[in-house]
Amino acid sequence: MNDVDLNTLERDPSLRIQIYDYPINQRDTIRQAYMNRGPFQPTLSAYPKSGPEYHKRSFQCSWFKQFPWLEYSQSSDVNGILRPTGIYYRWISKLEESRWEKCAFLQHIGTECTSFHNVAQKSYDDLLNETQDIRNTIEKFTDEDRKKNILRLKDIIYAVRWCAFQAITFRGHNERPDSINKGNFLEMLEAICYFNNEMKELFRTAPKHASYTSPTIQNEILNLISNRVKRMICDEIDGGKFCLLVDEARDESNREQMSIVLRFVNKDGLIMERFFGLDHVPDATS
Repeated sequence: MNDVDLNTLERDPSLRIQIYDYPINQRDTIRQAYMNRGPFQPTLSAYPKSGPEYHKRSFQCSWFKQFPWLEYSQSSDVNGILRPTGIYYRWISKLEESRWEKCAFLQHIGTECTSFHNVAQKSYDDLLNETQDIRNTIEKFTDEDRKKNILRLKDIIYAVRWCAFQAITFRGHNERPDSINKGNFLEMLEAICYFNNEMKELFRTAPKHASYTSPTIQNEILNLISNRVKRMICDEIDGGKFCLLVDEARDESNREQMSIVLRFVNKDGLIMERFFGLDHVPDATS
């Protein structure tokens, strides 16, 4: 589905295509299209009844006014809740409908601001706010901003690569600004900035989201480096024959690891061995 016609999107909740079935770069557009159309709330002369014979109940269109986010599926006769994605729903079972005195809808909303519904509502409001769109934010960046971000990122990649090559830990026990030892990664960055006033100023004035020093960013850069090394090893083998050397090695926490080494003959006829990675396994038996 490379080109989705927004005018043909299915309205009935139970018949819609799931959001994860759309291309990832179109999902926000699909969400916004559903949100702009609003929830599917058909007003029928009568809704199908369900429940015990002595006390059958049915959906009420007045609920749409009480809960504006509510949707109704005519094809499957269940009512769902419009999520901020415009796609995801929680189906209210007939059992919950029969216990209306407990108000399943209010229970779903919850009283805490961290409830699933309230978090989803906040995401809904944020997605409708086009001024917060990341594309609009990126377009506001000047060439000078991009240049500064690239310079910061180069130093961070160097620090990550240095720590990895020396096989030392990245993080420290206390990484707060007032710590006397923030760990190898941050201390290396400080050393670089100590001898370069321009870099020191760049990191001092960096926005919080663009400092690139978080553990998440460190791991992401490590994974990129690891994937690049693995591609280089595969290119070195170049489709030739190789054998696999596997051994067991435990880490500091006594977790079983399987070390993988590739052994092959390169283009010059030399026998090469390349460490390819570690995999955690439940046990290391044959």
